[in-house]
Amino acid sequence: MSYTGRNIEIVTLDTARYLVCANTASTGIGINEEDSTIVFPYILGRIKARTVLGELFAVGAELSMLTITIFADQNANGEEIVRGIRDELSTTSDADLPIQTNYLEEEGNRRTGLVITALGMAYKNKIKVAASQPNDYIYALGKPKRTSEINSLDDREIAKLYCISELAAVGSVHEIMLLEDGSIRDALECISTNTGLNHRIEQTENLDLNRVGNAGTCIVFTCAHRVKNSDYDGIGLTFIGRMES
Repeated sequence: MSYTGRNIEIVTLDTARYLVCANTASTGIGINEEDSTIVFPYILGRIKARTVLGELFAVGAELSMLTITIFADQNANGEEIVRGIRDELSTTSDADLPIQTNYLEEEGNRRTGLVITALGMAYKNKIKVAASQPNDYIYALGKPKRTSEINSLDDREIAKLYCISELAAVGSVHEIMLLEDGSIRDALECISTNTGLNHRIEQTENLDLNRVGNAGTCIVFTCAHRVKNSDYDGIGLTFIGRMES
């Protein structure tokens, strides 16, 4: 099963569980000679890991394995990418999970290429996908930012990986969408498409719903209850509106 706006595939594993596969890829982002967007390898590893792990955690899946493929650079830059991925993973898990790393050289290629695939498992009765309900409250956590605009992964304006995993563990949170080359408005449209529900925008508190973000810098989630706080561990939390039938 696949869903609009989500970089995941869900396959029935047995009567109680789903196998969930999430993936992310980039080309031309790094510090190699022909990269069009300059991002330090360690930061690139953390950003892309936050994206793919966030997709997996958002649906309530538990991570089982990571596969990393790096093109064009197998020395210092590649090692720094992998270090960033491992460090990002460590922010939410202490488990010694299997990580398979592949380095592939392409003749004449002077751009950084990176592919990360995450495999995990989710229980059918707990999976948070296409699960929003009428009258749910809609919130945005963080501000949408492009990868090139991220100066620090500790930036208090952007969502963190632990935020996604913690929200996914809350029973009243029904659905979580990451922004990955999309806007808050795009995420709302995806939720509506996947659930068959409508969304009603009530207020934005000066948050630009059309601003495009990457790397899970901003997440949109639906919740059965109104959240009273204006922030989540210092990260801005904005009430957007309601889901309706």
